[in-house]
Amino acid sequence: NMKMQTTDCFGTPRAKPVIFIDVNEEFSEEQLKNSVFETEAYLTSQKNLKADLYPADKFWPVLPERSPDFPPNLYRLSQPQRALNNRNLSGKSYNEIKQNLQPATDFDSLLTQLESRILQIVDEEITGSEFSHRYGAEQAINSGSTSRGTYLGTKVDFDIVIATEISQHAMNHDHIRTCSDNIAKQVSISAEFSDYCAVNGIDSAHLQLAEFGSRGKESFVARYQLPDNENNETFIFLDLTFGFLPQLVEYVNWMNAYFSSLPVEDTEDCRAEIRLAKKFFSQIPDLYGSAVKGLKPHIIEQLIIQSFDYRSSGVDVGTLDNALLLLFEEAVITVEINHWRIQNFQVFKQRFPLWHPGWLAAPERRVAPSFVNLWDLLGSGETEIAEQKWAILMAVSIAYQQLRDNDEPFSIPDLAKKVQAFIWKPDANSDILEIGL
Repeated sequence: NMKMQTTDCFGTPRAKPVIFIDVNEEFSEEQLKNSVFETEAYLTSQKNLKADLYPADKFWPVLPERSPDFPPNLYRLSQPQRALNNRNLSGKSYNEIKQNLQPATDFDSLLTQLESRILQIVDEEITGSEFSHRYGAEQAINSGSTSRGTYLGTKVDFDIVIATEISQHAMNHDHIRTCSDNIAKQVSISAEFSDYCAVNGIDSAHLQLAEFGSRGKESFVARYQLPDNENNETFIFLDLTFGFLPQLVEYVNWMNAYFSSLPVEDTEDCRAEIRLAKKFFSQIPDLYGSAVKGLKPHIIEQLIIQSFDYRSSGVDVGTLDNALLLLFEEAVITVEINHWRIQNFQVFKQRFPLWHPGWLAAPERRVAPSFVNLWDLLGSGETEIAEQKWAILMAVSIAYQQLRDNDEPFSIPDLAKKVQAFIWKPDANSDILEIGL
């Protein structure tokens, strides 16, 4: 019993049809194995189904409580289609680039030891002084890419959050300075830090304070830098953020729980895809990072992870290949010779939202989810800038689609050069974006 739907799991209209299959007692596992679906297909039943009963993935909406009336027993039938997709999944060049971004085992081990040592130093400082008692600082976490294994290169930084029960406005900033300086000093004399400096050819030296001030309404940051001898510059190594930040803490906890829920090989593959996405997007001018109001790291993480819910990736986790194909398939309205008509960003982000799984809303921050759409953060919330970034992102998807269709070998600089060949002129007042050569 099949029926066509044109909404995603949250009831949002989507362009590609979805097939729902109502399962009855006569519907056999053999029938599923022999079925091939040209679109996304989902299995529903009023009865409790075991996850291993059918060759299907358990459907994973980021925030299932958003739609309480949606069928609770929902499974995606991706394996039959996955077998077909896997024959030509993304191409040789793509997989070679991804493999080259895998961190060296020895360095990965060193970072794990260094992270553990830094967190130990932070915990000893906040619990061994009046800081914890005064401000309710009971938890310190690494909120950056090192904690999730999605860092690039060897000059990595550590983003440590000292979560407090009150806002930074109610804290004595001199106490923050004393606490952060003591932490930086202890990190500087640790053996793990010395090993890190040796790997990167950095003369062992104490960390130097580069920035000290408020960041947003709730947090206060102390940032410490190191010399980059290779480029004769400096880079931020240690970022200490103090304040009441439950949304950030919950996001980190969610990411850790998500990776822990996957088999080891799937976790590593998902991390590799996120690293690849960061590398791709960081090579495109004016697209990546807060400085240009572009894609932020956690937006990229969720784009990779959640695209798996909108489009079968061909493997067991989301991929950059799948995310770029999703953008192309759902947002490119018409294709002519060297000319593409693109869906307006405001429409697309409502049809394919990226939910922030850890963001909680005041004043019930510890209870009520607010369903923040991460796409709303593109362009720092400014509509015109967001459309500009969307145009660049769509140019990336078109360039990648062409390389993929032609089975062309490419490097990341090759892709970046191809993207730059496009001319995009977004118009925030138009429902359609024109991209052409």
